[in-house]
Amino acid sequence: MGESSVMEELRELEARAGQAKTREDLRALFARVDEIARKYASDFDVQVAAAEVKQSLVARAVGLPSAPVVPVVEQQPPEPD
Repeated sequence: MGESSVMEELRELEARAGQAKTREDLRALFARVDEIARKYASDFDVQVAAAEVKQSLVARAVGLPSAPVVPVVEQQPPEPD
């Protein structure tokens, strides 16, 4: 994978962060960014881009629930006959 495709993947991962519903969603993206950063440890541009994406993921995590939000549906008692 060349640098341009790596940079494209990092941009895609950052874009997917905006669609994340929970911190678990972001955790998976963060792990992939971390994997890319380790693989391209000697590439300065990739390191900078990965750091920016990680920062974006962490900022997005603030305020998101750690587990999926399940709506609570209240059951109505049966009406008397």
